[in-house]
Amino acid sequence: MEEARPLLRRAVSVFERTTGRGSPETLDAIYLLASTLIVMDEFREAELLVDDGLERFAAQDDVRTGSSAGHSIGLRATIYRSTGRLKEAAEAEAVAKRVAAEQQRR
Repeated sequence: MEEARPLLRRAVSVFERTTGRGSPETLDAIYLLASTLIVMDEFREAELLVDDGLERFAAQDDVRTGSSAGHSIGLRATIYRSTGRLKEAAEAEAVAKRVAAEQQRR
C-alpha cells in the first residue's frame, strides 16, 4: 500500500492535467487512492480526498461521472462506519443507493 499511494497520487495529477479536473478518469483515480487510504486506516485523509472528489463532481455535469459520485459516497459511508459514525454512515449509504438508482435509469 505504501508503494501504491504515491503512484495513485501521480495518477490523479496526470489525469487532472490530461483529461480535466472533474473527468471520470480523475474521479476514478481519486476513488482508488481513497480506497487505498481506507485500507491503510488513514480515514481523515481519505475523507478529505472523497470530499474533494465530490466537489469536482458537483462542479461539472458529465453524466459519465454519476457512478464515480456514487462510489465516492459509498467510500464516505465506509469511512463513517470505520470511525464509529453509524448515523452518518447510514445516511451516506442511502444517498449512494439513490445515486446508483438514478444512474441505472439513465
